[in-house]
Amino acid sequence: MIRAARRHKLAMLLALLAMAAAAAYGWDIADMLRLAGIPQVVTWFGHELDSAANTVFGSPTLAPPGATKVVPVYSASGRIYVRAVQLYGPKDQVSKVLLAVQVPLVTPQGEVDRFVPSKSPDPAQIDPVPGVSVSAIIDFEQK
Repeated sequence: MIRAARRHKLAMLLALLAMAAAAAYGWDIADMLRLAGIPQVVTWFGHELDSAANTVFGSPTLAPPGATKVVPVYSASGRIYVRAVQLYGPKDQVSKVLLAVQVPLVTPQGEVDRFVPSKSPDPAQIDPVPGVSVSAIIDFEQK
């Protein structure tokens, strides 16, 4: 009984800290769900999303070469924005990727979004995986 009470108190404390952090950064509940929810959706349905992306290519000549995998994307710009991308490359390299980080590059000619496949579970600690590229962007944002 005591353990359950402690767990409940700890959960309440963590929830309060999360709400305080969200308020400090101007996040709303939709931002928090998007940040926590999309990666979970990709974890649960990544194989189906990968199959759907491969089907969209329609022809074996258009399909990406090598192994493919769908992973969540985190923005490096500070904005809470989560997407998914389909990656392709050598199977041993693709299997190492846990997420991709979207890094906007601003030039005088315009803005380019670069997606960096990373084997780090922390988007703030990018650990690039060589030989892996993006073949499709899966956007969950409503426009």
